[in-house]
Amino acid sequence: MPVGIGKTTSVIDPSTAEPSRANNRWQAGDSTISANLVRSGGGDDEESCGTSRCIAARSSSSTVVHSITERDSFAMSGTVGANPRRRRYGEAMGILRWDARPTPAVTGSTRTVLVAAFGGWNDGGEAASSAMGVLWEQWSAKRIAHIPAGDFVDFTMTRPTMEVINGVPGEISWPDSELGWSSPTPSLSIVLLRAPEPEFRWGSYCEEVIRAAEELGASTLITLGAILSDVPHTRPAPVFCTAHEDHILDAVALPRSNYDGPVGVPSVLAQQAHARGLESLGLWAAVPAYASNMPSTKGMLALLDVLERILSVDIDTTEFATAADNYTSYLDEVVAEDPDTADYVSQLEQAYDRADEMVLGSTADLALEVENFLRDL
Repeated sequence: MPVGIGKTTSVIDPSTAEPSRANNRWQAGDSTISANLVRSGGGDDEESCGTSRCIAARSSSSTVVHSITERDSFAMSGTVGANPRRRRYGEAMGILRWDARPTPAVTGSTRTVLVAAFGGWNDGGEAASSAMGVLWEQWSAKRIAHIPAGDFVDFTMTRPTMEVINGVPGEISWPDSELGWSSPTPSLSIVLLRAPEPEFRWGSYCEEVIRAAEELGASTLITLGAILSDVPHTRPAPVFCTAHEDHILDAVALPRSNYDGPVGVPSVLAQQAHARGLESLGLWAAVPAYASNMPSTKGMLALLDVLERILSVDIDTTEFATAADNYTSYLDEVVAEDPDTADYVSQLEQAYDRADEMVLGSTADLALEVENFLRDL
């Protein structure tokens, strides 16, 4: 049982629940950790819906996709004949599709936790999405539902994919959000959410996720994220936490985030979960900003180690030890080629070892120069 996390909540019937506009409007100043990337937002009317778009390019490896037919793609906007532009911001659309819904006998027999990770802006070094991939595989998660991408994803930012073999196009795979069900222990069930960060209608998207979590009896939400920060690659990736309740922050015994700036969809999801009576915890790994173009195995391992402790479950990470060593060795060689970069990493090591002086999310010019140097190699 996770330390300090175990409050139960009643299952809400979505057919009778009234959507709350107030619960779906969030300020950009919500306290959480995020990376220093530029984001732009729209208005708050029916047309623009006030959502943020990520300016940074998204890696295809962090995009979760689901193969559907051409006919399905035309139906992704929800109710046939409905015009999605006429929906008010925050209005629940009810378009989550169940693939294999667990029975009440199953969902009512265990404690259930929702664990979510999003690719893109909240996924520095792809640490969070990689950790989610490990959980999905090790716990043999079965996909139980998905949220079609059509109303939430900008396909010019997060593009669908297709495989062409010997000139013959295959089916288009759309970047849908997937929910999986697993039971790593007899008394614990996990709902896993893996998805690209949506570009549109964050309030409605989070409403869909929370509604599904409530139907499945989840009482707790844990979000996984990773930020680009001034930390050295030669040390274990630190993990910081956010929560709305002090007893959770005290129980997890992790450094607490201090932050003021733009946020991603994990913060909106956590805020909405809290408003609906679920306990929520955000786990954020800090990964080297100067190596942002490399997958951070250390960041992934740090998130998995903390999650293993909090949930009191076994997560086997031994197979990734070699990959973590290779990550460190490669960057050691690259850093050694430039004296300025080597000096910068040395300063980060000293600050890390003094923990209290470590500053997350810095935009120092030297960090940018080092990042450019590594990218040009």
